[in-house]
Amino acid sequence: MQNNPTVFLAADLEGTVGYVRWPEAPPEPPDRRAQVLTEVNAAIEGALAGGAREVIVSDSHWSKENLDHVLLTGGARLIRGGPRPCLWMTGVESADLVFLVGFHAAAGTAGAVLPHTIDRRIRSLSLNGENAGEALLSTLAAGYHGVPVGLVTGDRALVLEARSFLPGVTAVAVKEAVLEKAAVSLHPAEAARRIRDGATAAVERIPELTVLRPREPVDLNMELSEPHWQQALALVPGVRATGGLTINCRAEWPRIMALLALFAGWIR
Repeated sequence: MQNNPTVFLAADLEGTVGYVRWPEAPPEPPDRRAQVLTEVNAAIEGALAGGAREVIVSDSHWSKENLDHVLLTGGARLIRGGPRPCLWMTGVESADLVFLVGFHAAAGTAGAVLPHTIDRRIRSLSLNGENAGEALLSTLAAGYHGVPVGLVTGDRALVLEARSFLPGVTAVAVKEAVLEKAAVSLHPAEAARRIRDGATAAVERIPELTVLRPREPVDLNMELSEPHWQQALALVPGVRATGGLTINCRAEWPRIMALLALFAGWIR
């Protein structure tokens, strides 16, 4: 095992226990913020129990102001607020291992709770011909810096998605879709226990983990919900409009991430 690794923990909300409706304007209700804090703290506790030296938490959901730093356990550091140049993975280069907590399946996924990719204005997103959700984007962003993903938590559809490109990842399903906005969830205490145990196992398994690096140049194709979003992105050098709602960009990984961050954080 790598001695005393630093863990980068990206924390989303749609994949947490009980979350079954599309978010409205921030801030999230107190009960939703309390639940993501519970799941994040469980992952931190598990990481430290497994031998991690420290945990850096990336508040990753919408306004990225969902976690109270004072309430994080184990002296964890917190990246809060946005926009950020590499989306929620900004800062991953300083870590040895990544956890994705509270994540959700990619846009268009059947049998998933609130599936989407980055922003509901994006109907679909593919990288080198492969449908890409936030879990794959996160994995490639980490892999670009040589960092593996060891733990993924969310709904059952997200777990199946993550295992399709990370077959050895420790994955914890905390709920299962009934329909898009309905789910059967574990009890919060049971979800926390499984996340804690999974985090400990993930840290102990670092030598076995595979780093998934982006294959460059990356061929990005994206379908937007409205023509004006496509037209805005087509103004960026290197981006081509390929239809009434679609764009293409072929570039190195940092430029692809910068383009996605531009759309998510600055184009409104």
